[in-house]
Amino acid sequence: MFRIWSYFTFLIRSTNQYGIHSPFVYQYLTRCLYRKSRKRRLKVQQVLMKSIPYFKYKSVQLFTDQQQNLEAVREEYPEVESGRKPSDLIFIGGDYFEKFDFESLEEYSHNRTMILLEGIYENRRNREVWNQLCKKARIRVSIDFYHGGILFLRKEQEKQHFRIRI
Repeated sequence: MFRIWSYFTFLIRSTNQYGIHSPFVYQYLTRCLYRKSRKRRLKVQQVLMKSIPYFKYKSVQLFTDQQQNLEAVREEYPEVESGRKPSDLIFIGGDYFEKFDFESLEEYSHNRTMILLEGIYENRRNREVWNQLCKKARIRVSIDFYHGGILFLRKEQEKQHFRIRI
């Protein structure tokens, strides 16, 4: 029941690229996320695979037990390093949400880091963790796309939260 209600409220509160007034987020949506891809993937995996070339990321940190995400990144982007600290992109799979220490994000991140979270509406606890992360002073931009969430640390950006239909 929680997921049905949260999806309904998400649809009411969310927007597309026309409701975005941040140039950084608008360009990210229109030039990256809304572009069609040749491969059919889950939403979160699409965001992961499209973001690596768009931001020209060199290092990723994947916290997940789902081998298809790890294999897809290695196969499509063999030049991208994995496991280096700090990382350009941090992916936290839904299976890691419960056990991940979100206080340790400091050691894995820098100003250009993108944090991609899977399953923010999976249950109430994940939703609460997502809300807590969005409130942190260091998180400047948060994008909720129901299937997951994106956090940016960009110090130069004003703090903003977006709910986007992808």
